[in-house]
Amino acid sequence: MDEKQWYLVYSKPKNEEHATQNLERQGFTIYLPRCVEIKRQSKQWREVIHPLFSRYLFIKLSQDDNWSSIRSTRGVNDLVKFGSQPTPIPAHIVDAIRTQENPSGLIDLTQKPVFQSGDPVAITSGGLKGLHAVFRATSSEQRAFVLVDLLSRKNQILINLNDLEKTE
Repeated sequence: MDEKQWYLVYSKPKNEEHATQNLERQGFTIYLPRCVEIKRQSKQWREVIHPLFSRYLFIKLSQDDNWSSIRSTRGVNDLVKFGSQPTPIPAHIVDAIRTQENPSGLIDLTQKPVFQSGDPVAITSGGLKGLHAVFRATSSEQRAFVLVDLLSRKNQILINLNDLEKTE
């Protein structure tokens, strides 16, 4: 019996989860790395979970496995090939991706900026976009107080942390 190796499956658009479920039902070992990000949706910031690599998932196969059913699986487009043969992915690549996962099995891409009191910042979105400010303090996990120079005086405002960018 051959040793199993990782390969890449190319799924149909937005069908990574569907392909994963259908391949797992057939008894294949599948790894679909997923991540969580904070994205703006409907004028609000939300945590969004999605595949780390759009349209790609990993499948563990040996030469003894029945490969013919993979391509006809719902949600699957094909195996990734170089030339006419599927190319194995080194196991250390999959292991490296897995080490980035949190206890929930997600790769956390929610970049929470770290500012110190007095840091110069720029406002990157919203009605005050383009203004420069001075970071004061965080008020919660997602919001911060900044000092903005408006009408010739310093005004303290509350703003989303994701709308700030450190400047020099």
